[in-house]
Amino acid sequence: MVQAIDEDSRQLAQALVDGTKIVVTTLQKFPFVMRGLLSIAGGEAGSADTPTAAEQAQTAQWRKAIAGRRYAVIVDEAHSSQTGESAREMKAILGARSQAAAEGASESEGSQSWEDGLNAVVESRGSQPNLSFFAFTATPKGKTIELFGRVGPSGKPEPFHVYSMRQAIEERFILDVLRNYTDYDTYFKLVKQAADDPDFPKRRTAVALARFLSLHPYNIEQKTAVIIEHFRDHVMHRIGRRAKAMVVTSSRQPLLQAMYVDKRLDGVQAVQTLSRLNRVAPGKEPPFVLDFVNDPEDIQAAFAPYYDQTRLQDCTDPYQLDRLKHQLDEMQVYHLGEVEAYARVFYLPPEQRRAEHHALLQAQVQPAVDRFNGLDDERQTEFRDRLSAFVSLYVFVSQIIPYADGDLEKLSAFGRARLPHLRQDHEAVSLGGEVELEYYRLRLVSSGTVELGEDDDASVTSPTAVGTGDPEEETAPLSEIIRSLNDRFGTDFTESDRLFLQQVQQDALARDDIRKTALANTFEKFSLGIRPQLQKLMIDRMAGNDVLVTRCLNDPDFQEVVFSGLLRQIFDTIEAEPPTIFSPSA
Repeated sequence: MVQAIDEDSRQLAQALVDGTKIVVTTLQKFPFVMRGLLSIAGGEAGSADTPTAAEQAQTAQWRKAIAGRRYAVIVDEAHSSQTGESAREMKAILGARSQAAAEGASESEGSQSWEDGLNAVVESRGSQPNLSFFAFTATPKGKTIELFGRVGPSGKPEPFHVYSMRQAIEERFILDVLRNYTDYDTYFKLVKQAADDPDFPKRRTAVALARFLSLHPYNIEQKTAVIIEHFRDHVMHRIGRRAKAMVVTSSRQPLLQAMYVDKRLDGVQAVQTLSRLNRVAPGKEPPFVLDFVNDPEDIQAAFAPYYDQTRLQDCTDPYQLDRLKHQLDEMQVYHLGEVEAYARVFYLPPEQRRAEHHALLQAQVQPAVDRFNGLDDERQTEFRDRLSAFVSLYVFVSQIIPYADGDLEKLSAFGRARLPHLRQDHEAVSLGGEVELEYYRLRLVSSGTVELGEDDDASVTSPTAVGTGDPEEETAPLSEIIRSLNDRFGTDFTESDRLFLQQVQQDALARDDIRKTALANTFEKFSLGIRPQLQKLMIDRMAGNDVLVTRCLNDPDFQEVVFSGLLRQIFDTIEAEPPTIFSPSA
């Protein structure tokens, strides 16, 4: 009655042959079901690569029987699985239209040609009369609503039924992951160490600078300290001391009580990531989110479309495909004869395919790859982005609009084969020792609930416009790129602040008792023991910067930032020096 497919596609093929009533499987096994059928037909001694005529006949009979049934396809996580080639392969195996196209060709001509294979693939893309889909998702994309929705009063596709995030929270089936949302901001200043000021590509250098800060030991140390303190104070004692936390890794767990976010989250990715916290458990209270990167306003905007009913902003423009194909044809990177020659091999029926056909397919793709490599960077980016957009859009739109256009299908297959070969070689930016972290501050900005409510403007989008990325990356002097980054994330430290703190550091380094403490202890113990002395050193120099000292004495958060940095620099400096022999009187 029920069979879970936990092995391979041959097991799935056997379940379909046997007519198992309920089959539980992943979508990715369907592209290999045909080989599974041939393998079953051949028994232990048979081979799916060289089937006999009897085995092919048996496979065709099974396929006809499989496609002659009616199926209810229940899809979980429908937002991420139903707009690609695996979904088409499933419909090709189970669907009646694809089977009817194959049967018609065999009856009229006796055997299938590549054109029959092409027509069968085209027929498998649209809706199938014997398949009913029931799709479930908490975060539908625009494509999901267009593919599975029904046209509603708005004239656009809408979900057949909605059990909203709001209702699930109110009925305690899930928890509100935005109830306790804490926002930290990082402020820093980078300085250029290099004597010259070379030009670097702006975008990639900004990424390299951000990576430099992210991996800087001091940044990691400060965030780790915040996470551990928060976990000890707010999390570990919950759910009967079984509460868990994670730093954005991991699957959903009912005992997950807190999440520490140190990466950019946008749109549906933010909803899916934070929703790992929403599982209920006995004794579990609304979870905590502590975020070092994202603003509460952006998180609120990401959740808004999914809190009540998810609405589609605009439907996909089907004429985009024709416009993209026209633009691609004009670029003359591929020739239509090459696309046609590729299709003549690619769409051959499975029983006619041979091992040597792989080389024939590569031979038709390679000339276009060579022409692509001869383009400048701007044209390469333009072509690759348009081809990628065309392939993705065709696979999706052909499921909801019956194109029956062989030329679009052939270019889609040719494009899928070419895309992995179309790469631009951009070396990663290496900054070496040309950048240094001069100032750093981690500051608590807000803590509370991110409120969600009615928002008529919140919606999701489908592919309504297709463009290309920035074709040519601008360059700029390293100092300008650093200054731009500092302007966005800079502190309010001044030059006098920096000089004053350097003087306090030198005073500490001149003290033998401080040096002894550093050499005899870990940094944590050194930090605890030396803090009072560091405060006294600052007071002794108060005349040099009374504003900074006063703030350190009166503002615990500010003192933590200043003292943590000073203590680390003092400790690391002493640790790096050659061993020192202290006199007994010292």
